[in-house]
Parts: sequence; C-alpha cells; structure tokens
Amino acid sequence: VNDWDTYEKKWMTIAYRVFAYDSIGNINTETGFAYDYFEDISTKKFELKYWHDSLNNLIEIREYVPGWEGDDFVPERKQENRYSETELKSETFYKWDYDADDWIGQVKKLYSGEAEGKKIFEMSSYLWSTEQRVWQGSQKSVYLSENNYLTSDVRDWDFMEVYMPAFAFEGVVSDKIEHFTWENEGWISAGTNISYFSDETMVGIEDGERWQAKVYPNPCSDILTVHTDDFDETTTVIRDLSGRVILQTHFQNRIQLDLSQLKPGIYFIELISGSGRSYVNKFIKN
Repeated sequence: VNDWDTYEKKWMTIAYRVFAYDSIGNINTETGFAYDYFEDISTKKFELKYWHDSLNNLIEIREYVPGWEGDDFVPERKQENRYSETELKSETFYKWDYDADDWIGQVKKLYSGEAEGKKIFEMSSYLWSTEQRVWQGSQKSVYLSENNYLTSDVRDWDFMEVYMPAFAFEGVVSDKIEHFTWENEGWISAGTNISYFSDETMVGIEDGERWQAKVYPNPCSDILTVHTDDFDETTTVIRDLSGRVILQTHFQNRIQLDLSQLKPGIYFIELISGSGRSYVNKFIKN
C-alpha cells in the first residue's frame, strides 16, 4: 500500500504483505506489516494461516493479531469451509472469545447446488445463539429457473452481469429469486425478485406481424438513435431505474436523442406507436 508524500513529491510505502506457499502453490501464510519509511521500520500487524485438503480445497483460515501486551499474536477470527468433493457446501465464521478461551460461532452459510424442479441453487444463513448454544435460521434465498434460460441464450450476458444483478449456476440463468426470513421456528416469505429477458430488436405482435425497433448504440455516449419500421407517430419515453420520466418526445420512423445531459448509468426506453404497439428495453449511458 502506497501513500502520496506531498513533501517528497512521490509515493511512499506505508504497508505491505508477505506470502508463503507450499510445494504445489497453495498459500500457507499471509503476513501484513505497517511500514515507517522515515525510520525504515516494519511492524507486524496481522497473520493469516491457510489450510487445504487433499483436493486442494481451502478448508480453514485463521487470523492472528497482536495481543494485549502487543508482543504475542493471539487468535482473532476463523473461517471453516466444507465441501462435497470440490463443491462448496458451507462456510462457517467464528470469533475468538477471550473469556471462554475458545472459538465462538458467528455466522454459518449453507449452499445447495442440487437442481430440484425449477430450483437451481439455495443459500441459507444461520446465526449462533450464545444463550441456547445452537445455530438459528436468519435468511434464505432460493434461486429458480422458470424459463430454463442458459447464459448462452441471453444476449450480452457478460456485459449485463456487470451493470445489473444477474445469477447463473452451471450455465443456467436464475430468473426468479425467492427470499425468506426465519420466524417462529420456520422460514417466512420475505419477497421475490423476477428478471425478464427478451429479444432486443423484435418486440410486439399485431395482426401476425412483428414491429421492428432498433435502439443503438448500446452503450451510448451522448446520442442514442431510435429507428422503427413504420411511419406511425411514436412516443418515446426514457425512465431511470426508479421509474422517473427523464425525457419524453414524439417522432416518426427515426430520431436521434441528445442524452448528453444524462448522468452515466442504466436507463429504460419505451416506444409506443400510434396503433398501440410497444417496445421496452434497457440501455447504458456512458
């Protein structure tokens, strides 16, 4: 880690880490130091130790920090991972209790990637109850594939994943997520997220014919071009993610929209023809 020294007019190292590896390249130890570049003194601040199983799965991480006297390093936090072969099944997090002189559980996360009907993944979280000394349910999310989309079926998947929440497991897209909270010894529904995927250029059907609309480039900088396949008067509405109308205008066949005043982000464009045909799509403003 470097910091800019306004007097020396250059970057100065203020912290660094040292790594140690085993014979096959797995990390064994990570040690963090603070560095005083004026005195040329390094001070050890923490140490992480890693353990792997015979399949090279990372099964445990322990963090050590300076003790009360500042000399001896003592345990601080621990993470334990459990696998089925190479598939991660659980992550459990602990904190060192100095009074009990033992590890005390904090959070446990369970994962299930076994497909059951429309369910393709499930993640549940549990909190440790110190009084009852048991893990108690906290939150759960069930990822479903209602329409069996594959990542290869979704246009610009990699690009979309950066700008919008998107989840896929073993190449299958989750287009519905059901959320639950733990109440009265059971899971209670806490809401649902649903994603919709559609063709970006051909939408709307009337009298057996498709209405073709093109919106480009996407992402755009200052100018967004809109082009339809007919000369009906078309209403154009641009909204932000909250649904607020940012721009509304009318055109026939083709228009270039000046978006130079819009902040970079994600927006939705809706086109409504005079005969009632519609087109809705998402675009990115750089």
